[in-house]
Amino acid sequence: MTTFDLRHPSKELEKVHYYTGSVTEIKYWRDIHGLAYDCLIHLASVVGVKAVSNQRITTTNTILEGTRNALWYCQVSRTPIIYVSTSEVYGNAPSPLYEDKSESVLGLSTIPRWGYAAAKLAAEHMTLGYQQEEGLKAAIVRPFNVTGAGQSHMVLPTFVSQASINEPITINGDGSQVRCFIAVQDAVEAITKLTCVLALEGLGNGEIFNLGNPGNEASISELAHQVKRQMSSDSQIVINATEGEIFRRIPDIAKITNLLDWYPKRSLTSIIDSMATMSKKSLASS
Repeated sequence: MTTFDLRHPSKELEKVHYYTGSVTEIKYWRDIHGLAYDCLIHLASVVGVKAVSNQRITTTNTILEGTRNALWYCQVSRTPIIYVSTSEVYGNAPSPLYEDKSESVLGLSTIPRWGYAAAKLAAEHMTLGYQQEEGLKAAIVRPFNVTGAGQSHMVLPTFVSQASINEPITINGDGSQVRCFIAVQDAVEAITKLTCVLALEGLGNGEIFNLGNPGNEASISELAHQVKRQMSSDSQIVINATEGEIFRRIPDIAKITNLLDWYPKRSLTSIIDSMATMSKKSLASS
């Protein structure tokens, strides 16, 4: 994965036009109105458990107002849109999770994470409304733990960062919760292919797609031990018991693999290796 810092553009970005602003402010969308695009990929959102828990108003407003503005722009410019939602919309539904069968089972409104999930689900409804009522080409993607070198704050990069300096690897929950992890390169490849078939052929229009790698399934405890082992770290593994974790969240990805003739290739081992390499380089240069 190549990471670009838009604050310090490089030669690689000479042909890229970028605009700085908030998706919640319509004036920024009006600034780009009239420009021709093949497709809009809407990823803007508050992410991360801490941010979602501490910024409930910002979280819901960014998701709902940002999506409404993106849909307005796409409607008036007739630009197809891919809305990147979240696997959180499934809530406590049992795995494997199916786009067209598994119902959302959300928890109490007093728990912040469900506000994030509910807002994302409402944004999905909004997207499908524009598709059905306004004739907008639109598809929805539900990612499951996209990760890779350059990421921060999420569970895997946190474990790698802690292991790289032999700090305790801290597990939130009892460690038995099971997730699967998809390399960012695989996720980008799938979204790029979906963008092409939606914009050029109308395939996937009005559909929802899971995006993950069931082959990279692991409990959080197993993940912590694998990171420690691969990095030859002296870190201790510490349990920080918390409540409210979903036991197992694994997608069925047959729908997106059948449409795109695509399948995630990168193993969990290779993902950890790439993140460990970047972490070591970062430490060496600091």
